[in-house]
Amino acid sequence: MIDYLELVSSFESQREYERTAPGFENVPYEVIMQWEDWMHKGEPLRDVYSPDEAEVLSEFWVAWEAASDAIPDDGPSLAFAQTLPEWGVMSDAATTALKVFAKRGRLPEDIEAP
Repeated sequence: MIDYLELVSSFESQREYERTAPGFENVPYEVIMQWEDWMHKGEPLRDVYSPDEAEVLSEFWVAWEAASDAIPDDGPSLAFAQTLPEWGVMSDAATTALKVFAKRGRLPEDIEAP
């Protein structure tokens, strides 16, 4: 989750991802779809996340949906996506969420969280 939020929060990280991620032809779609891979609408956030984390994730979700809806279906470039106001709002919401998740910190990737 933190890796994803770091990517979304930084336009420069997105550009670096575009330069270095082989096989991804459309980074805006990849950014949008990664969230869908992690989160499922209707899942209760409070069962897994602290109240503060659940709140910022709910707020991020609203910003993500607006950015997702704003992306045209014609495979826009990352440069174009980054000009969309909705993309900027999503980035700001990711920055806010990162501040909340910093309290918990990263969990080990080789151990399943209880």
